[in-house]
Amino acid sequence: MRVGALVLAAGEGRRYREAGGGIKQLAPMGGRPLVEGALRVLDAVAFDDRVVVLGYEADEVLEAIEVGGFRPVVHEGWAAGMASSLRAGPAALDECDAAVVVLGDAVGIDERAVARVAEAIRAGEGSFVASRYRGGWSHPVGLARARWDDLPPTGEQGARALGLPDYDVDCGDLPEPGDLDVPD
Repeated sequence: MRVGALVLAAGEGRRYREAGGGIKQLAPMGGRPLVEGALRVLDAVAFDDRVVVLGYEADEVLEAIEVGGFRPVVHEGWAAGMASSLRAGPAALDECDAAVVVLGDAVGIDERAVARVAEAIRAGEGSFVASRYRGGWSHPVGLARARWDDLPPTGEQGARALGLPDYDVDCGDLPEPGDLDVPD
């Protein structure tokens, strides 16, 4: 089974920006732009293809980041919500049977969680695979191609709109990935 890596980094990050933080994808984190953290974590895991979905201020973000082995996909419909970006990403993974999805603002994403979800989706454990931490389900998530058309076209729910995952990967020994909503 061919599995692609998908980073969602298309949103406006309105709360972050309104709190004076500028473009969220470019927030400084360890001396590099925030979104690069997710890209580097996914680089540490074997994937058949890699896509980063950008939208808000995409040209400025692309000028400032190193995409490495990721193909940038500029999603013009980013304002329709995370769900629309989640649909745009898999559409670019046309040679893949499944995708492992990570949010671009996941400040604490752990490559072990990514590897576990990739392994589960590759092994066919389920068509909607989620990481389960001590606090419940989170990302990364794995989605088989059979579920891509089930994703909502708009809104902020993303994969949660699919209901409960049909397989969960134990990540209780890892920190939850979290996200960055406002500048420090």
